[in-house]
Amino acid sequence: MITPTVVPSQQQKGDTTEGKFVSKFGVVIVVVVVTVVVTVVVIVVVFLSLSINKEKKDKKKEIR
Repeated sequence: MITPTVVPSQQQKGDTTEGKFVSKFGVVIVVVVVTVVVTVVVIVVVFLSLSINKEKKDKKKEIR
């Protein structure tokens, strides 16, 4: 009896659309996460710089 052999190209044909969808979905997730992280970092840096400037101004007022 001959055992059936599975050709890799035939096996991959069914997975290509799902694989493309998953990879596109992965790229979208990565882009969203990077955008959110960059936005949060910018907001934190701006907030910290504003608070530092405010403290400097408060100290100058106390000296005068």
